[in-house]
Amino acid sequence: ELPNLGCGRGIAGGMKDLFVPDVLIYHVQLPYESPNMFKQKDDGTGGEIVFYLKPSRRFVDEVTGAQPLTPAARHFVRWCQNADSDLSVSSLFKCMALVRNLDRHNLGWLNPYNGKPVLITESGRARRGTTAEGLKFLEMRANVHKWAFLAKKGFVGLIPKFRDMRIDVGWTIEAGADADLPECILGAVGMNYMDESKFLKIE
Repeated sequence: ELPNLGCGRGIAGGMKDLFVPDVLIYHVQLPYESPNMFKQKDDGTGGEIVFYLKPSRRFVDEVTGAQPLTPAARHFVRWCQNADSDLSVSSLFKCMALVRNLDRHNLGWLNPYNGKPVLITESGRARRGTTAEGLKFLEMRANVHKWAFLAKKGFVGLIPKFRDMRIDVGWTIEAGADADLPECILGAVGMNYMDESKFLKIE
């Protein structure tokens, strides 16, 4: 069940034959167990963070025809049509994470990756639907359990350090052609000093 987000209904307007979500949901599943090089697995003890992204006023105006449709908005709408059924489409989803106070941590290996976009490919899945109340949603899930050994090991090692970090996270869709440029941030959030030991536990 979705929380009360205050989202509008039927924002598609002139795009009534296309699926345009009223809310974009992003799940990231975090493993708490360090991976075993000789026995890889894509599940286990972990946590989950869920983000709910409401459409901006500008985006609503564009898809309803009140303002001209920008290349980024057109590209996003096109992505929404097949993201749940075509892995090559859902794999265009990108996540960016920037540790703002990285200089306070002895993590030189992270410098080259800090703030750089990462495509959510094999570890990601999308689904879409409509609630009983008529709210259209598109849900994108990223499962870090499925990452390659070194990437997963590095991520798991970072989790206890989150409580001392200021992290900005953003999302976009990779442009497939010059006509889709410039890429535009779908949404962003700041997470400050997040302590995973205080997460709600589900047995």
